[in-house]
Amino acid sequence: MREFWLYVWQLPQNILGLVMLFIYRPERAKNITRGEQMDVRHEYGHQIQSRKLGWLYFPVVGLWSFVRNTLKLYKKGHYYDSWPEDEADRLGGVSR
Repeated sequence: MREFWLYVWQLPQNILGLVMLFIYRPERAKNITRGEQMDVRHEYGHQIQSRKLGWLYFPVVGLWSFVRNTLKLYKKGHYYDSWPEDEADRLGGVSR
């Protein structure tokens, strides 16, 4: 029952994930390089953020990330140095 409510709590992210799954149909790599491992752990950090924020994840993290990237509100090469990316790294155990 807990998994059901967690799914509902993150419903917008789950719907987008299902849509992306059908569009890209990713295949699981057998050999993941170090850079890809860092990416996977970083995205796991975003998953933890999603669990905490639920329906607010897109308006808070998604909107800020979109604005930040669109307006380039970070110094070149420092994308992961501020919120929410630094938090996703920390939550995912990524050390850059």
